[in-house]
Amino acid sequence: MKNLLFSVSTILLFFGVLELTLSLQGFNYSHFPRVVKHSYNKLQIDYWEKEKKIHRIIPHKSRLWAAKPGEFNANSKGYMGEEVSVERNYSVKRILFLGDSCSVLKISYPDKSVGILNEKYGIQAESIIAAVAGYSSYQGMLFMEESMKYKPDVIVSYFGWNDHWLAQGGGPDNEFKSLNFFELKTFNMFSNFRSYQLLHYFIYP
Repeated sequence: MKNLLFSVSTILLFFGVLELTLSLQGFNYSHFPRVVKHSYNKLQIDYWEKEKKIHRIIPHKSRLWAAKPGEFNANSKGYMGEEVSVERNYSVKRILFLGDSCSVLKISYPDKSVGILNEKYGIQAESIIAAVAGYSSYQGMLFMEESMKYKPDVIVSYFGWNDHWLAQGGGPDNEFKSLNFFELKTFNMFSNFRSYQLLHYFIYP
């Protein structure tokens, strides 16, 4: 029992010192190491904070970054354009647009598409624009899952550029397999520990 307690204490002390050292050194590797590097996440936020052309973005727990609600063309829910109620009027068609910076401007293809449907074809429609500058299709899929509460009739997806650019530094999104239940639970339990992030750094630098 003494040997066991000594061994456990030694292991806890080792990881405690390692965790403290990494924390004091400011080490922080991505919580999403197989999706995008943490440094790229920070670069995106810093870039749009400085440029302030079409966006201001903030960190997001699963999508890495998101449009800052109420800034530029983002409404209070973080979607582009006018705010739409979750409650539906089924006489009006609802279109969910997923995209990147090509979809966030005040006069963009989602607005034009809805305008053409209304004016040329007499189809009453409204748009929900789930788009953020710099998004890959992986982030778009996560945003789509969040947006299904709006019960859209049609989903239009516009991605490609950012998947291509991100792929230059690693594999494209579609080559990454989904985590199984055990892997996901383990990841959620340990991903905030610096020692766990260090392990990911060595495996997926």
